[in-house]
Amino acid sequence: MNTPYINQEAEEYFKTLADNKEVLDICYQHICNTLDEGLAKLDFEKLLSLIPYITTGEGHLAFEHIGESRRILRILNIISLELKYCDGTFATECFSKDELMAKYFLTLFAFRRLLFELSEDSVNEATQYLQANPLSPFGVYILASEELLTPTRSFWETLADIHAPYWSPADMQQFSLLIQQ
Repeated sequence: MNTPYINQEAEEYFKTLADNKEVLDICYQHICNTLDEGLAKLDFEKLLSLIPYITTGEGHLAFEHIGESRRILRILNIISLELKYCDGTFATECFSKDELMAKYFLTLFAFRRLLFELSEDSVNEATQYLQANPLSPFGVYILASEELLTPTRSFWETLADIHAPYWSPADMQQFSLLIQQ
């Protein structure tokens, strides 16, 4: 085990964090403000302007050091795909960053309840939540594959069954293609 290297790497990380705290705060605040403004006005162009800001612009530092920035980018990529394929948006009924992140975490929690099948009540509550808050095939696939350990075939089939009443045949085919990757 190369502990000195790990210690050195950790020290460098925290030094970078400390040296850039003010810039990080400004970048992250810009991301949050832009999300709040874009969601309040349903301005998807404004929301999607954050993708290059986070991936290659000034916001990249926030992406590297603030975990929520990675989740925000994941949501923005879902919204981008949904808009491209006219498939609703993950942001439906979300008019602020806090509402968007609550939807993200509640959906993730429901997915984990389905995946781990802790109890029948737990699975039923997760199913009810997902049926009341349906997602696009892109939202389901990206959220589950990026945040869960290793979704099983059975898990993917359960998600398809839950969303079948809301998805068109084209959506079902798209989801099927996504999970085959």
